[in-house]
Amino acid sequence: MAEALYQFTDQERALYEKTPLPLLVMQVIDGEYHALLASDEYCKMVGSDRESMLEYLNHHSFGRVYPADVVRLATFSASAVKYPQCHLTYRLSIKGEYHTLFAHSKRIKTEDGTILLLVTYFDLGKTRASRPRSKVNPPTWTC
Repeated sequence: MAEALYQFTDQERALYEKTPLPLLVMQVIDGEYHALLASDEYCKMVGSDRESMLEYLNHHSFGRVYPADVVRLATFSASAVKYPQCHLTYRLSIKGEYHTLFAHSKRIKTEDGTILLLVTYFDLGKTRASRPRSKVNPPTWTC
């Protein structure tokens, strides 16, 4: 029997959506990621409404990710569920400009045994295309 998507209580949903941090809650089923919830602060950070952002994330689109960071983000996504905590820096287009984001995932187990990933984000600022390449820190990930 296939695992079902986690169902938040109204109280849980309100708590996560109103958290003062940019947050995504993800679930992995049969190796496939599902974005279950995006906080108000995450939506503000990326400049998108919740419904559009969840649809984008659930269609596994990397269209807003800086092309050189796509493989790194895909590798991070595949690995994050295996470790209690992971982090990654990568570049994402926000309102037409690339920003470097720091993502930190933490694996949790709910009362019913469902494994979720809580991913908090920090916008480290706009990427400066004019900086000499040798001074640009490449995005990284570690678990």
